[in-house]
Amino acid sequence: MHFIDSKDFFIIAHRGSSRFTENTISAFNDAVSAGVDAVELDVQLTKDSVPVIFHDLDAKRLANVDRKIYNMSARDIKSLSLPGNERVPTLIEVLENFKGMNIFLELKFRDDVGEKRIKDTVSRVHSIINARNAINRIVIISFNHDAIELFKKMDKNARVGYLFYRPDKIINDDKIKIDVLLPFYELVDNEFMKNYSKYKIIPWTVNDMDEFNRLKNLGVSGIISDKAIDFLSYVVP
Repeated sequence: MHFIDSKDFFIIAHRGSSRFTENTISAFNDAVSAGVDAVELDVQLTKDSVPVIFHDLDAKRLANVDRKIYNMSARDIKSLSLPGNERVPTLIEVLENFKGMNIFLELKFRDDVGEKRIKDTVSRVHSIINARNAINRIVIISFNHDAIELFKKMDKNARVGYLFYRPDKIINDDKIKIDVLLPFYELVDNEFMKNYSKYKIIPWTVNDMDEFNRLKNLGVSGIISDKAIDFLSYVVP
């Protein structure tokens, strides 16, 4: 059974635990140890087509290196020093180190990404997941809906979701079956829940307790949060 069908409400750690540098082994380890239901992480390809876990399109904010991730080799990225003396992990490293961790895996792309780059990313990520029989503990998500459609066509057993932040970017699932909608939390109200009741709704990024309670009372299927560990105590197992 896929983990997304295992319970009604998920607390998901945004880029791992916020007590450590985002999207690192330490951040994921802390989130898993605390008992979150899943982590959200970001995957993009290096210049030499290695999927690495990194949110920004460049390394300036976290490593003070003004270079694009897609123009750097995996070796270059591995040499980056992140806050807390952390390093950028690869997707393989994360899957190998956390074999029981549930994951919302976001495929990251620049706005002007070409079709070949999308195909290469989807193919490489799918190959790594498939080789480790990890498809039942991963939901593939992205703002790039073409990538989601391609992933679902590649693997009909994959569970997938659309990220969006504006009402006009919501959904077009005529081609494939979408499992999860992941809207910016301010978009979610009674009308939204009614209109998209056939989907699991998991808003991002919910860091306020009042918003947490509002959304939970509306019946969302979970929240993605920087404060996921803090919210654990408010949910009865």
